[in-house]
Amino acid sequence: MLRPAAAAACRDPENQLLLSVASVWGIQIKSQLGKLRLGLPFEELQRTQQHIHGLVPVPVNLSHAFALRDLPTHDNDPFDRMLMTQARVENAVLVTADAQIGLYRDNVTLLW
Repeated sequence: MLRPAAAAACRDPENQLLLSVASVWGIQIKSQLGKLRLGLPFEELQRTQQHIHGLVPVPVNLSHAFALRDLPTHDNDPFDRMLMTQARVENAVLVTADAQIGLYRDNVTLLW
């Protein structure tokens, strides 16, 4: 669960909310493996949430992949690492409830 400041930042209409394709990819995999149960088909859920919250999709591109070289290896989760790298490259704040990502607070701007 997000802390109140992070939740408030997500609700603030002045902030643009980005949705990484890496997040969509990771959720799809977890859903297929039965590690995540969703109330709706994932594509429908994603499309609805994107519309409701004005989420702007961020594709994974070469600059993101190459920037992984500058990120320490505290976490071996490739999706977490890509999210952090995208946040750095896109000059965005990464909002997360994942304490493991907190190890990277010197490398990426975090809000949780």
